Amino acid sequence: MQTWYAHSRVAFAFESAAGLLTVVLMLLFGPRLLFVLALLALRPLLLSKTVYEESALLWRMHYQIGKIALGATGVSLLVLWGISQFTLRTAFLPDQHGSLLLLLLVPYFVFMHGLVGVIVGLEREHQ
Repeated sequence: MQTWYAHSRVAFAFESAAGLLTVVLMLLFGPRLLFVLALLALRPLLLSKTVYEESALLWRMHYQIGKIALGATGVSLLVLWGISQFTLRTAFLPDQHGSLLLLLLVPYFVFMHGLVGVIVGLEREHQ
């Protein structure tokens, strides 16, 4: 038996909101605001958990969400990089912010993981 949040869509939406907030604040105010990602530590305090009998199904769902989120993160970052290289070179991010792009990988993945979790959770409820 495995415990997970009783309302998984709410948990993933919370994760997505924390990731998006971190990305936006880091773009606006710099890399010092990476600590905003620590909002995820509040999730176990705010949301209730329940026991799932089929732990294999739960792990399979989380594995699927992680795979899709990793692929979506990679593809979207490649698309954004291509756009910035060919059209918005100076307007998107100047060259000196290359290290900021590396710091944005973690909160952007957290955002995508939460977004994919909400979508997969919606799809799973409709089955």
